[in-house]
Amino acid sequence: MEVRSGERVVLSARAEGGLFRYLPQADRVSQVRAFALDEVGLLGYPSDPVPFRERYSFYQGKRRLPQDPVGAEAFLRRAVEAFPDDAEALGELAFALYLQGRHAEAKPLYERALALLDSPDIRVRYGRLLYHMGRYAEAEESYRRVLAADPGNLDARWGLAEVVLALGRAKEAELLARQVLSLKPNYPLARFTLAKALLEAGKKEEARRLLEEELRRNPDPEVRGLLERLSGE
Repeated sequence: MEVRSGERVVLSARAEGGLFRYLPQADRVSQVRAFALDEVGLLGYPSDPVPFRERYSFYQGKRRLPQDPVGAEAFLRRAVEAFPDDAEALGELAFALYLQGRHAEAKPLYERALALLDSPDIRVRYGRLLYHMGRYAEAEESYRRVLAADPGNLDARWGLAEVVLALGRAKEAELLARQVLSLKPNYPLARFTLAKALLEAGKKEEARRLLEEELRRNPDPEVRGLLERLSGE
């Protein structure tokens, strides 16, 4: 295998079997060629060069999320500078800003990313941003668009449950949260959402049990806070 950037060979390696893994070394446009070897190791004709983008900054930024959004931001800004039309890099940069609470900065980046690539992952994260900005109708529309194309998307189903609960539709939120848990019992915070919906219906004991189980699985401060408030009543 040979990787070139322009006319310069940046990697030459022998690969056995059907898998060859190459981690990006820089932000650049490169090409890869495969050379056949016969039984005595003589070099055969190369394949046609296949161009690809090496996205080093994107790779470094993405691997830091969600634990280090500030560190990830610096890499992802370089990734977007290198490839301004990279929807994934724009989406990850928006996510890094969202995790820092910089929602107003994240929103136009998500919208640019969606204009380039309307993927479920980007749209679900955009929906979560809209939810935290209090733009519930827009968040609902975003989640429903994902579910229309992929009814099995649990991230969109849970996000929609949170949105409709915020809009005062507790029964619908309860149904959505139960659907998520029926398909993935360990889905993070689904019990928390279900518990909040049940509290709206006055079902305190079931809500308490759900919160206690969620806290055992996921020591989230919001879960702990709601459980403490409920225990103090």
